[in-house]
Amino acid sequence: KPIIRLDQTVVNRIAAGEVVARPANALKELLENCLDAGARTIAVEVADGGLKTLRIRDDGSGVRTSELPLLCERFATSKLRNFEDLQDVQTFGFRGEALASISHVAKVHVLTKTRDEPCAYKQTFRDGKPVEKAPTPCAGTDGTTITVEDMFFNLKTRRKALSSSTSEQYAAILRVCGAYAIHTAARGVSVSCRKTRGGTDLNTASGGTTTAAIAAVHGAAAASDLAPFHCDATPGPDRPLDFKLDGFVSRRCVQTTRGVHKVDGLQRFTLFINDRLVESLSIKRAVDETYANRPDRASTPLAKPFAYLSLRVPGKHVDVNVHPTKREVHFLYETELCTALRLALAPIVAAAAGERRPGGG
Repeated sequence: KPIIRLDQTVVNRIAAGEVVARPANALKELLENCLDAGARTIAVEVADGGLKTLRIRDDGSGVRTSELPLLCERFATSKLRNFEDLQDVQTFGFRGEALASISHVAKVHVLTKTRDEPCAYKQTFRDGKPVEKAPTPCAGTDGTTITVEDMFFNLKTRRKALSSSTSEQYAAILRVCGAYAIHTAARGVSVSCRKTRGGTDLNTASGGTTTAAIAAVHGAAAASDLAPFHCDATPGPDRPLDFKLDGFVSRRCVQTTRGVHKVDGLQRFTLFINDRLVESLSIKRAVDETYANRPDRASTPLAKPFAYLSLRVPGKHVDVNVHPTKREVHFLYETELCTALRLALAPIVAAAAGERRPGGG
């Protein structure tokens, strides 16, 4: 067959399928937009694991009426002006790709109000474009509500596969909400998550503490045995390493009483790099191996350490643009950082090595 140029609709749908692999990916992007807008209250509502409905409401700055038609246009963004800006990006979103991608695989409804506009406006989007000619004035409070309906309605195979695991999809959404609830608690951000027909599964208080948020997300057992963690390094003439790592770690290995898959190690390991929820197998391995080397071998397949870590590195040391979902990042001096992490964590682990774990074992 001859080589042809794909239709733009096909191109956009393929790209959307990479950025939005499942409802939890869409939720992460939407939640980060809320935080970029300065929201202090974020409420998530889910139906059928996010496939039927995924709604997120915030009290942030809202979207100006004049900019609303561009909201779901691919690579339309307020976060970047040139490629070099990527080296020191300070916001969660930056490519202007997330909402566009979601609109190519779902039906997107937006209701928004800025503090200086007399009323709210609403608009519906399909395939990156507004359905109506202009936003419609309506009643509403300050902030933005985005409702995503019928996710993957045009990707039949994926929708069918995900429809058989709606509980798992909801658990993944809850995991994302919980991670950001913990990370933003000290800043006064409240995060809640519930099913449309059900009670609230997560609700962190505005003005709460990080440890209170950890208890709300992972249960009392994980929160009752935490130790604050900190290590850092400042660069010098012969030392380029520059980072600050803070958070909370468990003194012992315990099973969490709430959350996704109690024996899943990823559930009890939460890492943010420059405020972005990411995965780093090397950092996770450094934590797990430090606990596994305890004299009492407290780390087992059923009992793993809990760790919430927030890493700050210079923007020029990290590449956040290596994966469509921005879930994985690359950063410089990874080996040196993991060595420093092990050295700082070892005294906390050793101090609890001879103590009896709550609940026996």
